[in-house]
Amino acid sequence: MIDTIGVNRAVIKKTLALLLLAGLIIYFVVGVVQDRLERNELIPADDLGTEVPFDEFGGADLEQGALAPDFSLETLSGDSVKLSDYRGQKVVLNFWASWCEPCKKEMPEMQNFYESLPEGADVEILAVNLTDKDDGLDKIQEFVEEYEMTFPVPLDESGNVSETYGVLAIPTTFLIDEEGRLQTQIRGPVDEEMLRELTAG
Repeated sequence: MIDTIGVNRAVIKKTLALLLLAGLIIYFVVGVVQDRLERNELIPADDLGTEVPFDEFGGADLEQGALAPDFSLETLSGDSVKLSDYRGQKVVLNFWASWCEPCKKEMPEMQNFYESLPEGADVEILAVNLTDKDDGLDKIQEFVEEYEMTFPVPLDESGNVSETYGVLAIPTTFLIDEEGRLQTQIRGPVDEEMLRELTAG
């Protein structure tokens, strides 16, 4: 004689297990999709960075039109980057860290802008990582790979460069002109359109 109660219990247990498994799969897929959407979403206008006067923000005595403090740092790939080597080009000097949420919104915008530059453009991005305040080289490397950053990423391991530039919040971005002079300081994330406006002319 067949134990129908036992069979029914077994069927119910199997059904519940399948439902639980399906729920976990849906939760995982939705989480991955949502994460990718969040990382690539447009930055709302009210969340964008704003231009701030040099004498009203920052912990350094920087002045608009003054020569940008020179520095030499090593990148993740082991190359040496010296700011003064970029004379003749406009430099977007950005300060960031891998744990910084606004930086995560900003980086796809910077990368899109960088990729859209025509060959031979007189614009370069230097994305200086606040390595002394970050979570280690592995996290920095993961961030760079996740956001497919192809511009130079100098590592400020001592914190001296961010201190020299008076960086008190991140992301902070400076525009340096072809003569190596400070022109603009922006506190908060930038988007592709803002970068185009900054580097136009």
